[in-house]
Amino acid sequence: MVAVPGDGHWDRQFAMAGTGSRNFSLRFNSNLLYTAGFNLKAGQVDTNALINVFDGTNWSILGQVNGGTTIVEDYAFVGKKLYVGGVFLGVEGVSAIGLAQWDGSAWSDVGGFKGGVFRLATDGTNLYVGGTFTNVGGIFNTNLARWNGTSWSAIGGGVGYYDSLNSGVNAIVWRNGQLYIGGAFTNAGSTAATNLARWDGASWSQIGGGVGKAGDTVTAMEFLGNDLYVGGAFTNAGGVLASNVAKWNGTTWSALGAGLKAPSGNTPVNALAFLGSDLYATGNFTNAGGITATRVAKWDGSTWYSLGGINDWGIRAVSNSGSVYICGYFNMASNSVIGDHIIRYDGTSWHGVTGKPAQGTQSFVFGLGLGADGLYTGGIFLAAGDIAASRIARWDGTNWNALGSGVTDSYGGNTIAARVIKARNNEVYVGGSFLNAGGVTANNIALWDGSGWSSLGYGVDGSVLAIEADAFEVYVGGSFTNACDYPGGCYIMNRIATWDPFNGWYPLGSGVLGSGNVAALCLANGLLYAGGSFTNVNGTTANRIAAWDGFSWYSLGSGSANGLNGSVNAILADGTDIYVGGSFTTAGGATARAIAKWDGSTWSPLGQGMFSTGTAAVNALAKIGAYLYAGGNFTNAGGSVVTRPIARWDGSQWQAMGSGVGNDQTSPRVNALAAWGDDLYVAGIFETAGLADSGYIARWNDQIDFTPPPVMRLSNPRMLPGNAFKFRVATATPATYVIDYSADLQTWTPLVTNSVISTDVTNIVTGIKQRTYRMRAIP
Repeated sequence: MVAVPGDGHWDRQFAMAGTGSRNFSLRFNSNLLYTAGFNLKAGQVDTNALINVFDGTNWSILGQVNGGTTIVEDYAFVGKKLYVGGVFLGVEGVSAIGLAQWDGSAWSDVGGFKGGVFRLATDGTNLYVGGTFTNVGGIFNTNLARWNGTSWSAIGGGVGYYDSLNSGVNAIVWRNGQLYIGGAFTNAGSTAATNLARWDGASWSQIGGGVGKAGDTVTAMEFLGNDLYVGGAFTNAGGVLASNVAKWNGTTWSALGAGLKAPSGNTPVNALAFLGSDLYATGNFTNAGGITATRVAKWDGSTWYSLGGINDWGIRAVSNSGSVYICGYFNMASNSVIGDHIIRYDGTSWHGVTGKPAQGTQSFVFGLGLGADGLYTGGIFLAAGDIAASRIARWDGTNWNALGSGVTDSYGGNTIAARVIKARNNEVYVGGSFLNAGGVTANNIALWDGSGWSSLGYGVDGSVLAIEADAFEVYVGGSFTNACDYPGGCYIMNRIATWDPFNGWYPLGSGVLGSGNVAALCLANGLLYAGGSFTNVNGTTANRIAAWDGFSWYSLGSGSANGLNGSVNAILADGTDIYVGGSFTTAGGATARAIAKWDGSTWSPLGQGMFSTGTAAVNALAKIGAYLYAGGNFTNAGGSVVTRPIARWDGSQWQAMGSGVGNDQTSPRVNALAAWGDDLYVAGIFETAGLADSGYIARWNDQIDFTPPPVMRLSNPRMLPGNAFKFRVATATPATYVIDYSADLQTWTPLVTNSVISTDVTNIVTGIKQRTYRMRAIP
């Protein structure tokens, strides 16, 4: 992405620890961590990167892809060259299909290679390439080839199926002068070898009768001493029963206890790594040695151990400096530690991979509520920043704080949610879809008093979608039909009710009649405004919005001007004006797309409202100074302002907020807004804000520019023939810079001005004994 005006006003501290993109590859070299996969980011910044590099503190990128589908599967370092394999079309303008090399200053293809690469290995001189291909550099090679730095050669005819093209190499290890190959194949050259084979430099041999059968696969191999450990999808090794993982001691196969088991249709083991003598496995298994172990487990030589699990596939694993690093599809370990597609285990506990603030939440946020001691945040997440937090947490402006053990229930999955929050004095009311808060039975609504949880009677029998409160009462809206003071003491209260601690629950008239829910509440000007999907309240026709005066319900408008033609999701009062957001297209019978204003007697639109390729909706509203902020599901505000689903209204026109908020995988959505001084907090289903990653929560402040200074460096200095001095210029993100030179450190002369992320600069230095170069960012 390219920065647009306003992107600098998005705070960069709400990233998630990790890379922000699915990772399929993982290697260390000189204590630098290299990782990539479906890569669009480096350290949570959109870059279109080929490779992400982490030095323990900062993320940077190496190479940018030419476009198209990009999957990086593996790396190998041979001398000073880095080789990158996968599925891609090229890097930094250079055509390189599936395999590219970096010599420290420039990218190039590798001997005309064209194919898909899964794994790379080296013997220190040669590069071994495994994947799915049949011809490299004009030489027939079935799924396996060798590059000596100058030319390609076949390796004993490669590996494959005699009767199928559905074969490939998934694992390669060079060990003691021999090449070990794992994958999906039935022959190596002309030698029968099922899924595992060894090349000694002259001929192929099968190892111990092979692993599994045709159609099975070996995806991972690791040595401990002279013992070879293999993982994949198989039920036996050399005829010995072994569930997806096995050991070869040079003579015989043995199982690792009861092995690893996965749901049908999944590859159980994708990667293996040793930390000391302990073997770590990751993949998509759910059971290790008969115990529950979700996608990651440890084998100590006799017993399997669960490590708390990760919440999606693990793809690669590697050990370095006393820790095992795992990458893949997941974003959390042990239901408490955020690791966005990469995470570290130190032998005792899990840690995110980041050197900078990473204050995002692990999953979607639905509700925000500002209290006296900070911003309360609710959703379906299980962690916020670096703490465990079950669906609700408090942000104090610097750190996250858990609210006891949070909210839970027996529904399971993403059904459990804290959806709406209302703070009143030192009390915080939380509603949503849950049965328990801090160990207390609390059906869909609960109270946090700063130190503990309590229920509101026995709660309500359906989801709570809205909460409002004054000094005496708490008003609750949702999809429920009953509210209960105690088990069995329930009363009909159709989608709306009020609670006070002395009298318990009681209705507001007969509530919503017929279908529909109450999704928004707002107290203003002596009235309670309620919005949702209903059309009748207490027998009064009221299209999606109504007002309660303490005794009776009233519609907003009459006849054809009665209310709105679609659901209401948000209501905000500003003096006598009532702003309403939802998924409607008319208000008071006139066109008003997703947002409208009620002035006490008449409906009016805000410009042309919101547009989307689907149904445009406004889910949240907030006011700071002269600006009204709206968030929801839309791609255009006012008919001309292209924006991801957040925009602001200055009283006469809509304005974009930089690039808005976005999501790489799904359509982004804003669920909640909260004003805190000059800060606007935004929550929902998104992973970026402006150009920075923001894990489901973001902060906007139009008085602050959060843009960090560009990371720039001059590297690879060298002399060339003709007194030419050449060096490499690199920046982590696009930045305009100038390079100056000086012979005396007093007078500086500009040499070049550019904004390319990486490029070479050559300077002729005839007759000069000494020259100093510097690089300066230009605002």
